[in-house]
Amino acid sequence: MNYSPLTVHCTSLCLDVVSDDKFHFISMSEIQSYKDDIYSLIIARMRLTVSEPQQAEHLFICAVRDEILFVLLQCKRHQWAKDPGWILKTLEMKITLSHQVYIQHSFF
Repeated sequence: MNYSPLTVHCTSLCLDVVSDDKFHFISMSEIQSYKDDIYSLIIARMRLTVSEPQQAEHLFICAVRDEILFVLLQCKRHQWAKDPGWILKTLEMKITLSHQVYIQHSFF
């Protein structure tokens, strides 16, 4: 299967976080507090040239960010969730769906 560059980037981000020795000690609320940082990382990866994304882009980025948070929370709860294949597939599905919903069919 071919994965989008954004999927690979987001998967790498997740694996970097969960492989850190500190991941074992952080709380669920601390994971949720990564929200703004993850949003910024996605914007940087997408190389948006505007400082403020348009509404459709913003909704897309939020959907991807929320899926990354979901993956990180699952990794915190379940050892099986740290599987790179599962993370790749989960993020690719969300990114593809979100792109179709928010970007390709944007009415904004």
